[in-house]
Amino acid sequence: MQDTRTDDQYPGAFEVGGEPTVRVDLHATCLPHSPELAKDNEALPDGLGDDVDGVVASSLRRGFGNRESLIRLTTEGFGATRPAQLFAAVAARVDATLAARAVEEAAWPTTDCDRLNTVFDELESRGYLARQDFLCCSNCAWREMKTLHQQLQHRGRTSKGCVFFDSQATDEAIDGGGLWLHFRDLGHPETGTVLVGREIVEVLRAHGLKPEWPGDPAVSIYVPVVWQRRFGPAFRGPDQGAALDVRRLTPTRRRRCARMRASAGRSRRPT
Repeated sequence: MQDTRTDDQYPGAFEVGGEPTVRVDLHATCLPHSPELAKDNEALPDGLGDDVDGVVASSLRRGFGNRESLIRLTTEGFGATRPAQLFAAVAARVDATLAARAVEEAAWPTTDCDRLNTVFDELESRGYLARQDFLCCSNCAWREMKTLHQQLQHRGRTSKGCVFFDSQATDEAIDGGGLWLHFRDLGHPETGTVLVGREIVEVLRAHGLKPEWPGDPAVSIYVPVVWQRRFGPAFRGPDQGAALDVRRLTPTRRRRCARMRASAGRSRRPT
């Protein structure tokens, strides 16, 4: 399979090599919702169904994504010899799993992750750059936050500050370690960051969460959570073009991030 994306694009289709080359559309028009296909053992041979189920289960546990991202994740290792019908079968299996998940989520009470969604939506509406599961690590996330801040300034807009947690923080929350929120006043980091921290803590408490923060701008805000997130996008704000994702990183940058994480360890406390 040849993925024709650039690092800056999220197309809804990609090329599958072979004779003839097939353009596979990730949208429902070309990958039909067909639970019957998902139940066909011959449609997903060689244990592929278990692989697909494993990837989907992991993504649902994290709670961030959509149908297209799940299909992308489950088919990104397919070779050029895979028939186009196989992509449709994978999509059908994803659809069946998402349908079952929707039924399950309908029975959930309000969760800590629901509260987090509300908190991040409110902070965004108050003028913050507020992002969940933002990029692979805090190093990359800080760089991108500064870029987003500069982009706003170029458009004649401002932000009160930023708040985010990265993909590593998501992993730790899933494992029961709670959630660490990074924050900063990007315009006046030395004088304004304490005020930013206070406002974030205020909004967290207003929505039923119990943040722990000593008032030190050099310390991240800790939020005890039980991780149970309804499957959906990480960023729900009005400026969708400003939402970045780890998939936009080039392979070189991913390797650099991995090295940085290995050398820095997994401390979440400093911002």
